Amino acid sequence: MNKLSTEKRMQVVAALVKGSSVNSTVRMTGISKPTILKLFADLGTACAKYQDEKLRNLSCKRVHADEIWSFCFAKDKNLSEEMKGKFGFGSVWTWTAICADTKLMISWLVGCCGTRTHNVTGNPDGDHTSTSFAERMNLQIRMDMRRFTRLTNAHSKKVENHRHALSLYFMYYNFARIHSTLRVTQAMQQE
Repeated sequence: MNKLSTEKRMQVVAALVKGSSVNSTVRMTGISKPTILKLFADLGTACAKYQDEKLRNLSCKRVHADEIWSFCFAKDKNLSEEMKGKFGFGSVWTWTAICADTKLMISWLVGCCGTRTHNVTGNPDGDHTSTSFAERMNLQIRMDMRRFTRLTNAHSKKVENHRHALSLYFMYYNFARIHSTLRVTQAMQQE
């Protein structure tokens, strides 16, 4: 079995975390699409597992949650009748939670549409009730990941690849990207 060199893997990962599509990455690196998709799936799975294990018992005081819309396979209006209503086809929502102080993306979930209503009570501090950090993160996601651009042909074809892209991107965002105002990575700020 052929194995990509570390240098070639680094080229692929750099392209993917900067928002390049898989097809663009194929053109830039000369590596076959199946090879990139396999690396993408392996990395996405590893990144999701690592963050699930490490992003626990955090000292976050203020968490801002929001959702961001995208689609997989095709937009809702273009789905065949047998695909409508099936998870992974059409509208896909990603629910995010970000620490307002460190800007660490602490949790995310890719899920299907739907709502449940129930009462939640508490005593929130009105001075800190805001979606500004979460909305800024949504902008960052849309700018950095082509599959989240509203009018695009670079959407995820499979929901599994959508999850892998998010896991890889948030790994880069949390542990490698230097935040411009913090001057360290979000994970370093959390410590």
